[in-house]
Amino acid sequence: YISHLLGHESEGSLLSLLKAKGWVDSLCAGESASASDFSLFELQMALTEEGDNKVGEILRLAFACLNMLRASPPSEWVFEESRSLAEMGFLYKEQDEPMDAANS
Repeated sequence: YISHLLGHESEGSLLSLLKAKGWVDSLCAGESASASDFSLFELQMALTEEGDNKVGEILRLAFACLNMLRASPPSEWVFEESRSLAEMGFLYKEQDEPMDAANS
């Protein structure tokens, strides 16, 4: 949910704001490592040259966005969009090679 919203490219998203300022080229968010009792959430950004000079401001905006998400209840449209994307990924998945499914 959080990774979907942070990386969303729609108007008003963190990514669209940072791109409009010319500070980032891309943003990727999600789980980077996990174990049975914890997970790490990672937010990666490809900064522009100007963004390299605005790291403090970028971090402030990222944490402000996270705080805003924490204060808001989950939105139905996010779940519906995620469901639709997953369904399309399943329906239009390229067929795997049979050899890739074989075990030795």
